[in-house]
Order: sequence, then structure tokens, then C-alpha cells
Amino acid sequence: VNWTQWSAPLRSCDPKAIQAEFAQHQQEINRTKILQYFFYHQWQNLKEYTGSQGVRIIGDIPNYVAHDSADVWANQDLFKLDEAGHMIGQSGCPPDFFVKTGQIWGHPIYDWPKHEKTGFKWWIERIGHLYEMVDIVRIDHFNGFAKYWEVPAMDKNGLNGYWVQAPGEKLLDTLIKELGTKPIVAKNLGKAAPDAESLLKKFGIPGMKVLQMSFGDGQDPRQMDPNNVIYTGTHDNDTSIGWFYAEKGDGNKQVGNDVIRERKNIKKFLNLNGSEFHWSMIEFAFSTDAEKAIIPMQDILGLDSSARMNTPGTIRGNWEWRFTNEQFTNEIKSRLKTLTKSTERA
Repeated sequence: VNWTQWSAPLRSCDPKAIQAEFAQHQQEINRTKILQYFFYHQWQNLKEYTGSQGVRIIGDIPNYVAHDSADVWANQDLFKLDEAGHMIGQSGCPPDFFVKTGQIWGHPIYDWPKHEKTGFKWWIERIGHLYEMVDIVRIDHFNGFAKYWEVPAMDKNGLNGYWVQAPGEKLLDTLIKELGTKPIVAKNLGKAAPDAESLLKKFGIPGMKVLQMSFGDGQDPRQMDPNNVIYTGTHDNDTSIGWFYAEKGDGNKQVGNDVIRERKNIKKFLNLNGSEFHWSMIEFAFSTDAEKAIIPMQDILGLDSSARMNTPGTIRGNWEWRFTNEQFTNEIKSRLKTLTKSTERA
């Protein structure tokens, strides 16, 4: 049951109501706390070990949080909600590479003036805690720190949304002041990417480039700003094999035409190797000027669309793919190691 359907005292975080619920569900709450305790310590042991081996862990943090979450329930004044706790507006994006009618993400919108009045305390605590768990933070939908697409709460697509400015510079200044300069990677894809560019440059934050979206203008993307992370594709894209050989692109006609143009231009720059298109993409990514390169496991294994991780704008059948140790053969490991060394990324 969504917290907006709780009794009024509990919905409004009344201490007495919370204490009564705690007493009624104490065993269940304690069990959850114990599981979290063991997970935390096991994760810290893993993090200590990876650090000793020279491996750094990247942790993803979404810009938004779910409406049905402890974050929103316990901090209702920091979000645009009505008196009953229902969303006034919701997150989403305008028509883009993925969906021609825009997307609905369904998160509550931040009340940014309230955040500023608290000195961004909620953000500092949230990101500060994540740095206890990981070495590098990747901020999903970083563009939302520059401006974001706000959609009426009852809408079913993103067409009626509108742009709203966000205090990203103030937020990042405060985070650095409170947490120090820590490594951040930005996911800066989308219509607001040009607006977010100034934030990336001012704070020296690496943005991202995706090869499946880099050839539309026919220019060679290898000579790029080194302060970028290059990907063959992301969790939102089809696999490289699936993307290149799909007959109709990536969904609707508009997106399909974009993909066809990208695939046509990419042939100018890649040394295509028959059915091993994925290796051509990986080699190309490694040969760019980008300081870091990230390759999805599906592309390393050369899998088709059946191994796609996520299809934006859909809510079923996503995030279910898993690889097996048998798929990651010694031959693939050796080839990846050789390519990493030859492109001087080792």
C-alpha cells in the first residue's frame, strides 16, 4: 500500500504513530536491520579487497527517487506534493532518440527552493553515504541538475511537459564544500545535454559518449574531449549486434530513421569484421581519445537483441538478463586482454 493511503498521523510522520507501528512490526523490522547489517559489512570487505587489487567500484545514483519510498515519505516538504502526499508533477523527458512521444518516469519533482534553504542537506547525506559504498559515483540523468522536464502528474506521456531550471551549480558547489572533491561520472544524454555541458566543464566532470549515437552527423567521433567516458552502448540501448543488424532500427519510424543513418555512417570508420561487428565497436571505442571506456558484457560476448538489458518506455521484461561463467570463455578473455594492451588502455 502506498504511504499516501496510510492513516493521517502515520502519513504525516507523527512520532507516536511511527512508534506504534514499530512496536507492532518489531520482529520484521529487526530482521531487516540484521540483513542490512550483514550486507553492509560484507560489502565493505569486498570493497576493501577490490581496492587492494587496484579495482575501483563505480556506483550509480539516480537523480530522482520513487514516490513510494522512505525518502519521499520522510521528507515530503522537499518534493512537490499536495496536502495528501500525491504528486503535483512527475519526472519524464521530451520526445527523444528512444521514444517519439517522450517518456514518463513517474518520480516526484524536487522542491528546489526548499533544498536550497536546508543547504542541500538531503543531497549531501545521500551522496555522502554512497561514497562509503563505492569509489566513483555515476549520476544518472545528470542533465536534470541543469534543467528538467516536468510533466503533469496525471499525464501518460511526455508531450505536455515543460522545462524547469535546476540549481545544479549551487548544488555541486555545496557538495564539494561538504564532501570534498570526489570522482563523479555523469550520464548526460538527452535534450538538455547542451545545458549541462557548462556544469561538466566547470566542475571537471566526465560526460559520456555512446557509439550507437555518435555517427549521425557523419563526423569521426574519435577526436573527442578526453574528459569523457566512451561506451559502445548502455543499459538503455540494444546490444551492438542487435542494433547493427535489426531491420527497423530501435522502435518507431523516427527512431528507426536515426538508427539507419547512424549505421550507414559508422561503416566509414569501422574496420568491419563480418559477424564480429561487436569487436569492431569495442576496438573503435578503445581507440578514441576518451579517458575511460566502458563496454557492456553483452557486447563483449557478442550477443543479439535477446540479451538486451532494458527498453526505455517499457516496464516489463527488463533487467532480467544474466551472463554465465561458461559464456565468458578463455578465448574472449584473451582477446579482450590483447586489445586492451594494444590500445594502451591496460
